[in-house]
Amino acid sequence: MNTPKEYYQENGYYVFQQLIPHDLIDQLLEQYSCDILLSKKPFFRQSSNRWETNKLSRDGYSKESFRDVHDYPNYPAFCDAVKGACHLCKVFR
Repeated sequence: MNTPKEYYQENGYYVFQQLIPHDLIDQLLEQYSCDILLSKKPFFRQSSNRWETNKLSRDGYSKESFRDVHDYPNYPAFCDAVKGACHLCKVFR
């Protein structure tokens, strides 16, 4: 069996099962749903490279992608959840 690194080098991806604990994902999604998605403040957008407020689809999703989600000073709980998830992923670099 290949190591994750070998598999990645051969295939260009590797799927880590249950890398991020469910409670951390739930915390991140809760903060996103309550604070970020419903916010009337602008966010810097990855797709347009501009500050824009959220525009939601009819299904309730943001139409534009977010940039630098780890650095939203007005949303410290969300940033902490993002950083916690990213920290776990960096362990495997």
